Amino acid sequence: MKKFLPVLALILLTASPAAADNMQEGIAAMQRGDYQTARALWMPLAKDGNPDAQYNVGALYANGLGVDQNHGVALKWFSASANQGNPQAMLSLGMLYADGSGTQQNLGAAYVWFRLALKYGANNPSFQGQISAAQNYLSQVMGAMTKSQMLEYEQVVMQWQPKKQAPAE
Repeated sequence: MKKFLPVLALILLTASPAAADNMQEGIAAMQRGDYQTARALWMPLAKDGNPDAQYNVGALYANGLGVDQNHGVALKWFSASANQGNPQAMLSLGMLYADGSGTQQNLGAAYVWFRLALKYGANNPSFQGQISAAQNYLSQVMGAMTKSQMLEYEQVVMQWQPKKQAPAE
C-alpha cells in the first residue's frame, strides 16, 4: 500500500459554547497557517476527550503542521477520536495501520477501522466526501487478506461500540 497522509478535515461538532469558540478559533488559526495556535486551542479540548479536537490534533501530527511530523503521536490522537465514533479518525487510523506508519502494519486492524469508518460515516454529512476513499482503501486491504481473516475481523466490526476516552498520556 502506498504512503499517504490523512487530509486535515475541520470538524465543528462540539458540546459547549466555549469549546465551540476554541474549535472555531483553532480552525481560523489553521486556515491562516498558524498551526501552533490551532494546536494550543485544540489540545485542551482533545485532552478533555473532545473527539473532533482529538482528530484535528492527530491530523496536525500526521501532516507535520506546526509540529514535528510524528505518526505515533497521530495514532494516539486518532485512536482516541475513532474510539468515540469519529469516522474521519477511523479512516485515518485505518490508513496508519494499513501502511505501518507510527505502528506495525496490521491489516486486520486496518480492515476493522475502514469498515467502521464506512459504517459510522454513512449518515455523517461531513464524511460523505471520504466514502469513496474508505471503500478504495478497504478493497486494497481485503485483497491482501483471506476470506477467513475477513470473517474474523467482521465479527470485531459487528461487536464494536464507541466509548468516550481521552488518550493515554
